[in-house]
Amino acid sequence: MWALRRASAPLRNQGYRVRTSYVFGKLEVPYFWEGNVAGFGTTAALSDRFISFERNNLETWPSSGVYISSHGLSTQAGAENSGEEGNVEDNEEELTSGSEIDDDDETQNELDLPEGETGLAEKISTKGAPSELFNIIWKAPGLSVPSALDKWVSEGKELSRADISLTMLYLRRRRMFGKALKFSEWLEANGKLVTDRDYASQLDLIGKLRGLRMAENYISKIPKSFQGEVVYRTLLANCVMSTNVRKAEEVFNKMKDLEFPITAFACNQLLLLYKRTDKKKIADVLLLMEKENVKPSPFTYKILIDAKGLSNDISGMEQVVDTMKAEGIKLGVGTLLLLAKHYVSAGLKDKAKATLKETEEINSKGSRRPCRFLLPLYGELQMEDEVRRLWEICESNPHVEECMAAIVAWGKLKNVQEAEKIFDRVVKTGKKLSTRHYSTMMNVYRDSKMLTKGKELVNQMAESGCSMDP
Repeated sequence: MWALRRASAPLRNQGYRVRTSYVFGKLEVPYFWEGNVAGFGTTAALSDRFISFERNNLETWPSSGVYISSHGLSTQAGAENSGEEGNVEDNEEELTSGSEIDDDDETQNELDLPEGETGLAEKISTKGAPSELFNIIWKAPGLSVPSALDKWVSEGKELSRADISLTMLYLRRRRMFGKALKFSEWLEANGKLVTDRDYASQLDLIGKLRGLRMAENYISKIPKSFQGEVVYRTLLANCVMSTNVRKAEEVFNKMKDLEFPITAFACNQLLLLYKRTDKKKIADVLLLMEKENVKPSPFTYKILIDAKGLSNDISGMEQVVDTMKAEGIKLGVGTLLLLAKHYVSAGLKDKAKATLKETEEINSKGSRRPCRFLLPLYGELQMEDEVRRLWEICESNPHVEECMAAIVAWGKLKNVQEAEKIFDRVVKTGKKLSTRHYSTMMNVYRDSKMLTKGKELVNQMAESGCSMDP
């Protein structure tokens, strides 16, 4: 088993004064940040009752948990998917934006699939086209989904668990959450919700579409026998997604009262929350994981890599990577892209280029998915040939997100003409563009100080019915 242990080590290039630190495996984790001084926990007494820090106390759960007060740790968890499940598809989506990048090969199945049904992804990739059931739901206007399903069943069509799971997966992956919720409610009305994960899935969809309060209220409508850990950690994940620390703590304490165990998933969500809101609490979570014998998953390391990168602690980030390799964990495409992103931000161009090269080498399946992450990074590195090469891969039949990534890349290269050409192509598809899409092109004009072009784009937005936020 891995263990937390105390050690001393300098943090280079940050002007920090370092005292004693806890170490997660081989990973040094700062205990708190204050001004230009990084302090570290100096004592940790582990007993059967509580973990004592200089800053706060954490009472252990009755069996294998920890009670979190409103001023201590809060945690999050997910719902219906395996591994990093439930609302983590949104929490993980955080790792696809800004400083963070999704991990296609390491975590995608965990985000999308109900536990015990991870083979469904392979079925989707081999079957190619969505199922007939999915097409029925997809073609039906939102409010008429139930009647379309009633008609489909009345025609003698069978509705197997595999059909239900695959269809829900298709809907979620296409972010058709409204229709997914209508489908789930129809299943419930027809007695087809038969596992706690079915109910957790519906709770997650309610949280996405109707808000946290409605999701919380839905729990009381779930049969008692299905009000298990997966349902509550789904609610917890929704609390975390909305960064509602107080509510997350309340839900976590409810889970404590129900004597649910601490899992790697819950700890990962806790790390994710504090990476967003209070990085100084990350060490607390890692110590908790050691206390409760919770083994870190690849996603644990990924969150820590990002936390280090966001703090511009490149040596610490690389230390996390070394720990992963020592544990025999292979770095997937998403993790490598995340590393490259932070190398680029730190101005370490050679390391960024080497990491991007490694990323493309291990993308042996030739998946186009990494292109939308690679393009902006190559643009940032001023590697025009690489941007052009990747765009040529996508150009014949590009997804909108690939187009947006290419626009960003050409903008970084100050090639406004190429960016405009791609944007015009997207507009001509006739698809309704969001503010985000227009903002991508607007940023290119802004960075190139093309005020007139920017004003023309604002007018174009208005004519399309899309309004720019202030």
